[in-house]
Amino acid sequence: MLVQFLSEYLESIEIEKGLSKNTIDAYGRDIESFIDFVENKEPDDITRIDLYEYIKNLRSKNYAPSSVTRKIASIKGWFRWLKINEKIKSDPSIALESPKIPQKLPKVISVSEMNRIFSSNLNTTELAIFELLYGCGLRVSELTNLEVKNIDLS
Repeated sequence: MLVQFLSEYLESIEIEKGLSKNTIDAYGRDIESFIDFVENKEPDDITRIDLYEYIKNLRSKNYAPSSVTRKIASIKGWFRWLKINEKIKSDPSIALESPKIPQKLPKVISVSEMNRIFSSNLNTTELAIFELLYGCGLRVSELTNLEVKNIDLS
């Protein structure tokens, strides 16, 4: 029965959300993995404990936190759909939290690399761009959104 509900869910999100085939395939694999884990349980027999055991199992297999987070998101979306479509009485995933994904610090350019750039043959516009990026610690997107009215020339 779970596999039938999965097929209906994947068809539904393909139509309603217009997701790419790759995204839908990934959701399908994530949820199939969970269905295999809970074996032959009926949808209403799946509990929050089953979900926690599944996550524990993923961690024991050394899945990256980002992979665990994606699998949890897939499963939560499926259970939300099951509940909305009255295929289950209650959603066991409702209070399930995703693990925190460690954020990486951005890579920064070294002083010697900047000196090499500044000593190269830059025109005034290029020099201004690099000065702003480096001196103010701007992201490229911040620089491209910068407007003259935002600059205090005094």
